[in-house]
Amino acid sequence: MNDVERGQRLKELRRNAGLLQRHVGAEFDIDKASVSSWESGQTSPDRRKLARLDELYEANGEVLAMYGVTPPDDGDARLDLLRQAVVTIGEALEVVMTGVEMDVQEDLDELRLALRSAIEAVQ
Repeated sequence: MNDVERGQRLKELRRNAGLLQRHVGAEFDIDKASVSSWESGQTSPDRRKLARLDELYEANGEVLAMYGVTPPDDGDARLDLLRQAVVTIGEALEVVMTGVEMDVQEDLDELRLALRSAIEAVQ
């Protein structure tokens, strides 16, 4: 598939999803001329945009495949979510620990150590 054919297919997928170029542009904070450039085959979306386009167009990996990008493994996505959750919990714990009585402080310290171990395990 050449650049023009890929662009035409992007346009078809966008239309099938019921989206206008301005809707897609708003999703990426770009103007509709950039979307038009993709659809004419003049330029290509970057890798991050390809994954989001695939989701927007409900294309089940077709957009990624057209550009030779391997879809991310679901396990990787779950691991990223876990990392983010652990970091968020750790940050919240740091906030809670300020001004806490000593006996509770010890329990919170143990929890913080466990969270640090979990963070190291998933990195």
